[in-house]
Amino acid sequence: MSFLSGAVDTLAGSLPRVTRRGFLGRTVVTATALALEPLTYALEPGDAYGAVCNCHGALCGCGAMCCDGYTEFCCTLTGYNACPTGTVMAGWWKADGTQFCAGPRYYMDCNATCGDCGCGSSGVCPGSCSGTGCGCAEDDCGLRATGCNEFRYGQCNQEIPCLGPIVCRVVACIPPWEIEPTCTTTAQTDESTATHDAPCLHAVVGHLDSATQVAGGIAVSGWAVDFDTPAPIDVQISVAGAQAATLSASSNRPDVGAFLPGYGSDHGFTNVVPVTPDTIEGFAVCATGVNVAFGPGNVLLGCATVAPHDPFGHLDVIAVAPDTLDVRVAGWAIDPDTTDPVTIQVTIDGAVAARIAASVARPDVGALFPTMGPAHGFDAVVPVPRGVHDVCVTALNAGLGEPTRLACATLSCGAPFGNLDSASAEGSVLRVAGWAIDPATPQPIEVLVTVDGVFATRVLADVDRPDVAKAFPAFGPAHGFDVVVATAAGVHDVCVVAVAAGGMPESPIGCAKLDVPTPFPAGGDRG
Repeated sequence: MSFLSGAVDTLAGSLPRVTRRGFLGRTVVTATALALEPLTYALEPGDAYGAVCNCHGALCGCGAMCCDGYTEFCCTLTGYNACPTGTVMAGWWKADGTQFCAGPRYYMDCNATCGDCGCGSSGVCPGSCSGTGCGCAEDDCGLRATGCNEFRYGQCNQEIPCLGPIVCRVVACIPPWEIEPTCTTTAQTDESTATHDAPCLHAVVGHLDSATQVAGGIAVSGWAVDFDTPAPIDVQISVAGAQAATLSASSNRPDVGAFLPGYGSDHGFTNVVPVTPDTIEGFAVCATGVNVAFGPGNVLLGCATVAPHDPFGHLDVIAVAPDTLDVRVAGWAIDPDTTDPVTIQVTIDGAVAARIAASVARPDVGALFPTMGPAHGFDAVVPVPRGVHDVCVTALNAGLGEPTRLACATLSCGAPFGNLDSASAEGSVLRVAGWAIDPATPQPIEVLVTVDGVFATRVLADVDRPDVAKAFPAFGPAHGFDVVVATAAGVHDVCVVAVAAGGMPESPIGCAKLDVPTPFPAGGDRG
């Protein structure tokens, strides 16, 4: 036994007890310290964290956050305490002894999706396959790593068999199954993470959407969320630098609820701030979210110069009408120059499809803007050709000012739609999984699988997919598929097509190129 290997054996027994993640990180740290500074580490007081480390390709001090074996917070990377685009929640654990929550604090892993890559039996594709790099977040030794831990706890999105490394973590007092409905309640616990924290986990986020002059003051609208609570928070409104009002961000904003799942939808604010006319035009109106707990302070949500004549409003619904398969639009709009109804213009793929009078009684709008009256709502179904269309809704100006676009959406009207979530080569078979919906019916439809352009199989997409039901509640969960097709060794193009229920053309929903390996010959002595 060499001196160095003997030192490793002796020192290994003195390392503190750590979690599985911590062990992975410290093993790398110890090996690097012994390789780069063997005498310093073996003979001088201290441990590997006092020597020079090579953490995920970055030369950091061994006590650096990048070296501790855990993954950085999502809010550090994106500003939002939610799984970013290109990731899904794959598992979670909790810590009970934390100052930040009245009960458990939950730590949720956001794993990269694998695209066309396969996982084999491990269930995790490597970062090189998923396109996820491994290193210190923002190349900063003072931040934890991202894309380096290739495993999943597995309590969430179990219907997705193949995921990549952990990109970041969501941390909240909200249970994971309230944020991602596919998560189970099976708990893992790691009390050593109770002190893991960052200012962005307690931040206020939001936006001042509009500030418009109306009779009696300024109509302001927007949204605000404090990551420490799903409850509504206060928003302070200032005009020309002077405090003008404090509003509760408690009105329904389904778009916010969808953007930050688990926090609910009651985070909008829409109200009239009373000000005199000579203080309005040309002055800045600002909204500030009031922090409720551990955060770094109140946060400016945005400022706007008052637009004294442009219409304003909100599009509550833009969706395919299940009974007719046309487009339904609903909401409200007001032009500050008149109490009369304004005209709502709907365009389909850039062409005008309908003009609607916003004259339906909306008592809630009348209560918010009492000087304008309640007759400013609209709810209409607009006929469209079958297919996928870009739909936009605009409030036309009645006097001075410019039209105001309320919202746009891409909608599949009549044509089936869906997604190929995963495709992999497993031994001598190809496996494809995903979901498909026909807007004509809530019932499951068939999907057709081809290999190299040749029909392979046709199955009913009726596997329960709670995530699909969450995204498309009118159609329910029974729209998933998970299909295995036998094929010869070699590289193959596999495609999945949704078969329409009502005579519409078939709709491609995904393709992948997969390599089926040549199997070992049976029998014989392979040594």
